[in-house]
Parts: sequence; C-alpha cells; structure tokens
Amino acid sequence: MQHMQQNTPGNEGFVLVAALLAMLVLTIIGIIATTNTSTELQIAANDKIYKETFYRAEAGLSLGTELLEQNLACATGFQGSGSVLIEGTIRVQEQEKNQLAFWANGPLDPNLKPADAGEDQRVIGRTADADVVFPVQTNSDNSVLQAGVGHLYIGGQSEPVFGGGLEMAAGYEGRGKSSSQGGVARIYDLYSQYNGPGQSEVILLQGWWHVVGMEGSCLY
Repeated sequence: MQHMQQNTPGNEGFVLVAALLAMLVLTIIGIIATTNTSTELQIAANDKIYKETFYRAEAGLSLGTELLEQNLACATGFQGSGSVLIEGTIRVQEQEKNQLAFWANGPLDPNLKPADAGEDQRVIGRTADADVVFPVQTNSDNSVLQAGVGHLYIGGQSEPVFGGGLEMAAGYEGRGKSSSQGGVARIYDLYSQYNGPGQSEVILLQGWWHVVGMEGSCLY
C-alpha cells in the first residue's frame, strides 16, 4: 500500500521564517555588543584624559607652592616687567599692580570662578588673569603655543601666629614651615586650573602657610 505524504496548509516556508528570525536576533545581539564595547572604550578613554588632566592640575599646586616660596624670597618680586619666563616653560604674569610680586596679592575673591564673571573680575581659566601660566611653549613672537595649559591664581593675607611648636602643613607632600615662638604668617589660597585634551578641565584649591621671616635667597 502506498502512503501519500501531505503538507499541512500554511506550513510552507516555516523553516525559512524561523531562520530569518534567528538571524535577526543574532544581528541585534551583535549590534548591542558592539555598541557596549564602543561605549566602554569611550568611557575608558575619557577616564584616561580626566586622570591626566587631574594629575597635571595637581602638579600645578606643587609648582605653585614652590614658586610662591621663591617669590616670597624676593621683596620686590621676580625681576622683569609685565611677565617673566622661568626655566623656559613657566610664565609669571603681573596681577593687581604688584609687578611680579604675587606674594603680595590680597585674598582671592571668593567669587573667583570660571567663565561668567565680568571683565573687571579675575576669572579662572582666563590666561590674562592668571599669576602663573604653565607649561608654555612660545613662538618667536612670545605667543603661547601649547594644546594643554595650566593656570595658577594666588592670593593671601597676614595672620598672627600664637603659641609654640606650630607646624604649617605643605599639602600633598606633607612638608612645610614651622615656628617655635609664633609670629606672623601669610596664609594663601592657590587655585590650580588645567585645560587638557578633549575639552577636559580640572580646578583644585590648596591652602598654604608661610611664616614671615623664614624666606630663603632671591633667585629670580
């Protein structure tokens, strides 16, 4: 007896449809995986840029405290007019009509902030308002040629120091000045702002104490 095989109506092409659905699902999974990988790579790259910018701004604080101590050693400030280039990569600029004696700057305006201040107010990130610009590479006409650039803003005031054995912390390095019999100290705020690649920006603030009378030799 011969058996006849019959196709159930409507089942034609089921295998093809199932295969297409499977391919669609795999394609979607592949797209999601590729997108996630791309996003993670971008996050990693941005994190790397931020860390580099942060460490450069942090290095600016170390530079700022050293320059401040050097500047304090010079009663009339560093030699020069308008600005002076130190070690070929650090530009010290005149602010507050103190020539290059930024150690004599008054307290920084508590409203010192980026971008939206008026022309009569010092602004973080505006090169002309910085006490120090670092690092700088200059053309023959002394114009700045540098993709990443940092700015230091320094201001302080005198305060009496009472008691004995007072140690002035030096911030990140843990170094500082000490006074055994009190006296007068200059208390400073230092803002370090760095513009890095990819429009990254970091602003750090550090306090610094200097006991008056403990200055070294003027080198600049």
